[in-house]
Amino acid sequence: VRSCSVPALAAPGQTANMITPAARRTTRPLLSWLLLLLLLGVNAGTAASQPNLVQTFDLSLDSTRARQENRVILLLVSQHHCPFCHQIKRRILQPMIASGDYRDELLIRELLIDPGNRIRDFAGSMVDAADFAHGYGVDLTPTLLFLAPDGRELTERLIGIQTPEFFYYYVDQSVQQAIAARGEATLPSSPAGPQGVVK
Repeated sequence: VRSCSVPALAAPGQTANMITPAARRTTRPLLSWLLLLLLLGVNAGTAASQPNLVQTFDLSLDSTRARQENRVILLLVSQHHCPFCHQIKRRILQPMIASGDYRDELLIRELLIDPGNRIRDFAGSMVDAADFAHGYGVDLTPTLLFLAPDGRELTERLIGIQTPEFFYYYVDQSVQQAIAARGEATLPSSPAGPQGVVK
């Protein structure tokens, strides 16, 4: 897998992270600042207090658990050398896990697609992790996929990370959309735009 650490910038007129203009208009200043203060407060803790993000090696097992517990799978596609992947874990996903607010709704997993990594896919077959990601059209890390237990995308993916002070809010909005869309058809993927590591 070819990698490049050069950030990919949003194209002119393209909305970062596939957040629609309508979604951006719903962001009220007070709520945004409260979320920022909460996020900064969580990040002020020691690294030891942050829960680990579980790396997936068997999506068929994760699928069974998500189905039994009626949870959405939030899958972070990442790479070891990707600084934005570390940022999204430290500033977004680990605080989400620590809060406990999503325990009953989400099964949060990390898919590392570095060379040589193999996983068991939703069908139970052993596959190259990067090939699995390519099957979803993922060509930039970090990418967040919001999946049903059978692997269908429930809402638009979030690609890269931009405006970190608001990104927690955007992720939460996507989570709520995915929860509402459980059992519905897969949405078409959208092109990448914000900061990330190109594969």
